[in-house]
Amino acid sequence: GNDNSHKFFREIFQVDSIIIPPFPEKQFKRFPCIAIKDENSWYETIIESVVRQSQIHGKPVLVIAEYIKYAQEIVSRLKEKNIEAFSYTSQDESNIIQQRIKPGAVIVATNIAGRGTDIKLDLQVEVNGGLHICQTFKAQNERVDQQNTGRTSRSGNRGTSQLIFLEREFSCSQENYE
Repeated sequence: GNDNSHKFFREIFQVDSIIIPPFPEKQFKRFPCIAIKDENSWYETIIESVVRQSQIHGKPVLVIAEYIKYAQEIVSRLKEKNIEAFSYTSQDESNIIQQRIKPGAVIVATNIAGRGTDIKLDLQVEVNGGLHICQTFKAQNERVDQQNTGRTSRSGNRGTSQLIFLEREFSCSQENYE
């Protein structure tokens, strides 16, 4: 757990806690989060991130949007850049996730793909650095954020994530994002 969990156990149960590293060790990198003040710049930053990770680095990218309307707008803007993006915003579109995701593929989804969905990756994905998660909102629940970024680096696989959000009341401090 996080520092708050450790503090809770210390105060309530008067016990110490230790961190036992996972096996195999995670090969996961979290890029610094980015807070954007206006909606158009926010979309542009998301698109730039997707292009960089999918086209330049050859990673598949899972963009997780808070609402279907945001996911649809991201798909539309990616198409304007001639980038094919698959939409996964309902169970009806689950056939996308059933296939092995190849390097450079882009999936734009709501939380439905971020939580409880097994995403199968092509073997070349690991060579290219693993799956990249672009989360476009800060969830109300820290566990949801962990599940979203947990779509990458399962079982010791490589992977990256970045939070790019439209600034409202949330700040981008490390304690809020780790």
